[in-house]
Amino acid sequence: MNKIIGAFIICIAIAVFGRAISLDDAKKKNPEINELLKKSSGEIKSWVEFLLEYMPTMDLVSLNADSMLAELSALDSVLDLIPWAKDVPEDYFYYYVLPYRVGQEPLEYFRKNHWKELWERVSNCETMECATYRLNEWCYEEMKYEPTSRWDQTAEQTLVRGIGRCEEMAILFIKACRTMGIPIRDAYSPYWPFTNSNHAWVEVWTGDAWHFVGGAEMTALDNAWFNKASRRTAIIKGIAWSELDTADVPIYYAKNGFTILNLTPLYSDTTGLSITVLDENSAPVESADVWISVFNYSSLRTVAHHYTDKNGNAHFVLGKAELFVSAGNDSIWDFDILPLIDGNSHFDMQLILEQKSIPDTSFWLKVVKEVHAEKDTSYKPPDISYCRHKLKQERLTAINENVLECLPDSLNETRFIKCINRARGNRDNLLAFWLAHQKEKENIISLWEAMADKDILIPDSSQWEQIWEQTMQIRERFVKFFGNEIDDSIFWKYTANPRILWEDFDNWYPDIWKKTKKYYGSELNEMVNSVSEYVQQLDTLTDKSYFGGMMNPIQVVKAGTGRNIERLGVFVAMMRTMGIPTRISWDYDAAEFFDIEMKDWKRFELRPEKEDEKKRNTGIVRAIFRDIQPKTEMEYYKDFTINKIEKGAFEDLTPPKEIVDSFVIFKDIPEGDYAFMTGWRNAYGSPFVRIKPFTVSQETTEVEITVGLPPVEMVSPGDLIAHKFDGIPQTDIRDTKGKKLKEKDWNSGTVVIAIFDTEHESSISTAKVLANVPEIPMIIFVVDENADGAKQFCKNNGLAGRIFYGDKAKIKESIKFKQIPSIMLLKDGKAIMWTEGLNLDVDKLIQQLL
Repeated sequence: MNKIIGAFIICIAIAVFGRAISLDDAKKKNPEINELLKKSSGEIKSWVEFLLEYMPTMDLVSLNADSMLAELSALDSVLDLIPWAKDVPEDYFYYYVLPYRVGQEPLEYFRKNHWKELWERVSNCETMECATYRLNEWCYEEMKYEPTSRWDQTAEQTLVRGIGRCEEMAILFIKACRTMGIPIRDAYSPYWPFTNSNHAWVEVWTGDAWHFVGGAEMTALDNAWFNKASRRTAIIKGIAWSELDTADVPIYYAKNGFTILNLTPLYSDTTGLSITVLDENSAPVESADVWISVFNYSSLRTVAHHYTDKNGNAHFVLGKAELFVSAGNDSIWDFDILPLIDGNSHFDMQLILEQKSIPDTSFWLKVVKEVHAEKDTSYKPPDISYCRHKLKQERLTAINENVLECLPDSLNETRFIKCINRARGNRDNLLAFWLAHQKEKENIISLWEAMADKDILIPDSSQWEQIWEQTMQIRERFVKFFGNEIDDSIFWKYTANPRILWEDFDNWYPDIWKKTKKYYGSELNEMVNSVSEYVQQLDTLTDKSYFGGMMNPIQVVKAGTGRNIERLGVFVAMMRTMGIPTRISWDYDAAEFFDIEMKDWKRFELRPEKEDEKKRNTGIVRAIFRDIQPKTEMEYYKDFTINKIEKGAFEDLTPPKEIVDSFVIFKDIPEGDYAFMTGWRNAYGSPFVRIKPFTVSQETTEVEITVGLPPVEMVSPGDLIAHKFDGIPQTDIRDTKGKKLKEKDWNSGTVVIAIFDTEHESSISTAKVLANVPEIPMIIFVVDENADGAKQFCKNNGLAGRIFYGDKAKIKESIKFKQIPSIMLLKDGKAIMWTEGLNLDVDKLIQQLL
């Protein structure tokens, strides 16, 4: 068998890696690295050297030699078995097969645990394409799509939990394919321009070309639900381990141990945008920040960034949408809008840096209305995969939600069952621990309720014993400081909780307490000063690597360095071990600890050495949102954001808010210039963006913001209706009670008609949003052959209405939709809104039209 030879490493030009610590330093901090190099030999040693060269700091200080060696030995065994090993180009192997991690998920050794199981699934395959289908079927059987918290879980945790968001679906599938020697890479759109949210998927190389597919989604290659969406986005990026010199697509970035590929040309026509940045004297500005942004979650969010060269130039390859283009240098900036141009095209733009303020303005950012995509129906998912998928999901749910709803929330037993349901595949460990501590069950429930869903599925029963023992130690210290003077929920959420922010989960208490216990017993201010001194001395060199997420306190202490947010995490951990409630502040620029004398949270900030302490002056903002009448039911991100300009781009804040009369009150906002941003999307997803600037001083600032539909003169007739609606003919499709749809059901009054499938993220996410629309009759069509499946889909996503089910082709005969999901708002039988595809603003659009 012709394996991948190790000589490839010799050909790699090693650049200076933007890593917090060098490999030589890492060897001193983690002896496992030298052990790994010592134990590895031959081809595997070449692999080890390649991986170490680009490995992020958090992995260097955490890796275990035996586990990593077993990980690579598993791959070595697979290469002896698979018939396509000889067909994989050498560079593709190193970039897209060998790497053990995908992105920001915690370090794990997936291959060593799963290669035998996965080999059984592909052992009859002669080609990579065949193996790709079998592996994606396995992933589908093991999990389903469900939105989760923002930090990534490992593939192993996804298997235990049985659910994950799109990035976690991709992580599982990528690791499965790499385990079987198939080149595969992560692909993603940072933010969609036509709706909120984003998406991640995979590209797999099957010997002829790269093909896209959704992880754990059983579809033909190049035929996923996002086929059309990917052709309407601003940019699509892919990730490769190490620094590529050449690629089959434009290289967006190649430094610091990783490469970002611009995959957009593989999906759609592109616009080459050349930007020249000048100062107020028309001289070129070198090293200016240039940004491409789209409207998403009520802000202009950056999707691409370059620095200008010595001639003031920067160049982007972008997809098809109107895009917000801005540039900045120090405190001055400028912006313009890239128009939507058909076909492969080029556009020149000039930005002049001369303004400091944020303008009071509004504008459309038009998106592509429709794209054509061929449907491939050649692949038929096996029925057994659907059965295995359903059985696993049933097995992971301890108590049916219908039963749980009947139990009183106040009972400890009800609270316990909810925690067991959250633990999914880890519930046996929780149950064993629970049964061993019956006298402490109420406190145990309080701890579990304070912990994140992703965290309670990690510890086994013995680890729970350790966590509980240290929790009781922290409890004693907490009571000594605070007695019964503060709400007990503060203890569980901000003292006992092992989760600080988005860091890799670990039981950091034992290691951190060793550092902290010498400070314990002093007055609060003395302890704060001691912990501050320790944290301040940690180095501020940080990784510039794409790989790896936020380091946990153990990793930061071991590395001796970290980003500000990671060093603040160490402060939080040290304070919590001493029984002091501590958390990261809302702006992520500081930590906050609870001061018993103030009976409030007190701010702690990291400052560069020798910098004079500056007073943080803040103000209060009283905002009134008007959609003709004042509106107070305004959700941050969904309906509005508060933004400032940083280096020429909008950056949103998340300040705490409260409602007083008709005003939304924001406190603790530092002095400076800001803007409220709101938006409204038409039926195609094009946003109408409103920017309302204001200045915060130490006095109260009042701002009035207009929301809702754009001015009449700025709305076109086609903005609300994607297709012509000619009514619904008589059909044999029946609802879940066996009744047919009649004309009178939709031809009078106000009615929502919605069409969904049960599997894809676009339907699930849109359904959850549509469920927010109150008190409007809904006729819901679900592509499902089974009435129970249709009802369960609606229940899972909070939808209520008359539910029809049936074959997709039959539903399409009645309602001439082009894409699922498809949502219509009818008034007396006439469509006043019809939108198709992923739409996370559909509830707001319907409510505003009514």
